[in-house]
Amino acid sequence: MNATATTAINYAQLRALLQQYRLFEKATLHEGTSIIKKIFGRSGDHLADHWRGKKKDFGSFYLNLGYLEQLLMLKCLNIEISGSSNFVERYNADALAVLHAREYLPEELSNIWKLLLFFNNHAVMNYRQYNIELGKGQKDTYGNSANWASIF
Repeated sequence: MNATATTAINYAQLRALLQQYRLFEKATLHEGTSIIKKIFGRSGDHLADHWRGKKKDFGSFYLNLGYLEQLLMLKCLNIEISGSSNFVERYNADALAVLHAREYLPEELSNIWKLLLFFNNHAVMNYRQYNIELGKGQKDTYGNSANWASIF
């Protein structure tokens, strides 16, 4: 992420995201599915099944959501995305917008998706080539959102 960009995720926003989604992951399966059903309305049953299938792994769940569902999920977690109302308006105005959505996609939304993809695909470990020591003493270093959130 480019730290100088005006739409980059700032540290406070990142920390809030990690804290909020860890609370969601730590909720009981019943609590989590109930919240999902409330957030997503008619598609909530399908997404609640998806949550169960992902075994409460927020990153894996989030990475498979559509853009509008990602925005709803982030709003539920109290993460505001600048430019989201403009994106939703354009998306709803054009039936084919899903094919061109990236053109209007808020950069913060894209950055959060990329971050969770990184968490999902990379183990928590020492990156000596960058002088970064992560997860010291952590037993489970498998790449997922829970393990990455635990080091912040």
